[in-house]
Amino acid sequence: MTSRRFACLSTLVFASNSMNAENKPIFIIGSGRSGTSVLTWSLGQHPNVLPLPETHWIARLTVQMKQLYKFGTVHGRFSHLGALDWNEEEFYAEFGQFIDQFVIATLEPRLRFIRKMAAAKTGLSTPEIDSLEAKGKLSPDPKLVTAKNYQVVRLKNDPKKRWVDGTPENTFYMYSLSRLFPGAKFIHLLRNPDAVAKSYIRFSNAGAAGVDHSIAEAYGQWVRYTEYAFKGERALGKGRVMRIQYEEFVKSPEPSLRKCFEFLGEEYSPDSLLPWRERINSSGTETHIEPEVAQVPEAVLAGDLYRLLLDTPVSEPDVDVLRQLEEHFVNYADAINRQ
Repeated sequence: MTSRRFACLSTLVFASNSMNAENKPIFIIGSGRSGTSVLTWSLGQHPNVLPLPETHWIARLTVQMKQLYKFGTVHGRFSHLGALDWNEEEFYAEFGQFIDQFVIATLEPRLRFIRKMAAAKTGLSTPEIDSLEAKGKLSPDPKLVTAKNYQVVRLKNDPKKRWVDGTPENTFYMYSLSRLFPGAKFIHLLRNPDAVAKSYIRFSNAGAAGVDHSIAEAYGQWVRYTEYAFKGERALGKGRVMRIQYEEFVKSPEPSLRKCFEFLGEEYSPDSLLPWRERINSSGTETHIEPEVAQVPEAVLAGDLYRLLLDTPVSEPDVDVLRQLEEHFVNYADAINRQ
């Protein structure tokens, strides 16, 4: 069974080329509890955009690749990578093409898994499962088998040549991801830190994996992610990064999504509005935060940073900030690879 699966996947991957993968992935960045999941699914309802579960491995691979390149060129032209006469930047970009093709090629195995989970949960027969899928009612979440607003593929002939990844940790890897995928686009979803903090304080309401945060932890989490997203904006510039305010999405989803698709170079799809009909992973923001929150250093820092971003639109790339991110990535990668 394992060999058969590998053979099928290998055929899919190595048959992939520029005709069925565009190597222009989309990364949703910013703090958790800022609507990153719903935006990922909204963009993923587009015929050409494949929504992914949180990946985690892709960003971490960019760290290991620095060490791999070093090993692969250790003896110069007598080493495999050295004999290719590739510099590190070219190595990342070439490997990024493979990852892009791999992700697109794993669509069918993922759909098979969704069918399997649906059958196990409902006891429906294969024809009945096929009927749900044909009607666009087979959900990627086995708990919501007929959740038609969240679909991996809405129509069987959807091309799905691009993919969108909403893993929050990608925010810290914008520099290395931009090297891996030179054609990647990043969308920073910015939400008011007070609302994010309220959500983190009651994070356990969002599901079994959620853990409630203190006020300092909640604001600190927002600051950590938002600072890196802001640096990524400045380093990569408005050609690579777009910022959208969460509050704008809630108020007027369609205009905001139209801006996103224009930035991505894709036609607007009305189906992208479907996920906004329901809430997912909600922990609620009705929690009352006492007035003394103003004395919490993390809350003060969050307020200052939020106001700065509101007054600072994404502009042209800043070479100095790019170098800062590069230096941080190199130091971090070296530290990890020494472990």
